[in-house]
Amino acid sequence: MKSFDRFFLFLYSITFLIVSLVALLVGVGFLQYNLLIELIEKIYFDYSFVLLGISIVTLFFSIYFLARSLQSKKGISTFRKRSEIGEVQISMESLETLVTRVSSKVKGVRELKARVKPEENGTITILVKVFVDGETPMPLITEEIQQQVKENIEHISGIIVGQVHVMISNISQNTVRKPRVE
Repeated sequence: MKSFDRFFLFLYSITFLIVSLVALLVGVGFLQYNLLIELIEKIYFDYSFVLLGISIVTLFFSIYFLARSLQSKKGISTFRKRSEIGEVQISMESLETLVTRVSSKVKGVRELKARVKPEENGTITILVKVFVDGETPMPLITEEIQQQVKENIEHISGIIVGQVHVMISNISQNTVRKPRVE
């Protein structure tokens, strides 16, 4: 969810939280119905533009979130390959799982995330974000990931890998500390 949507959802939620609390207090009897009506009449007559503005904003939020909820969700993204016998579809999720499995076996890799993107020319581009141990040289890790991922994906799936981008996003902290000898 985008930050724009989160902000609107936050304001919308706060608005309905306040309305719900007032309705609950009236229902339980902590707030008298007559006092609530007098308060609304006073606000309406003294601040009719404010009440009108709040109503328009709440209506806008309702329409916006209703429209967003009715939008079609993205289908499962697949890579399609035609053969003599028929068509083969491999989901991007399964390719990402394969990339993760292959990359995690590389020495020095602690954690990783993989993304696979199909290209117009029939190849795929792979992005691997890696947390490394900080002890193994980074050029060795990145080269091995690129080589292993390209070879394994092409061998197992039959899909040509155009590029493998490796981004070292962080160095993991060792949780085990060596005792100091003094």
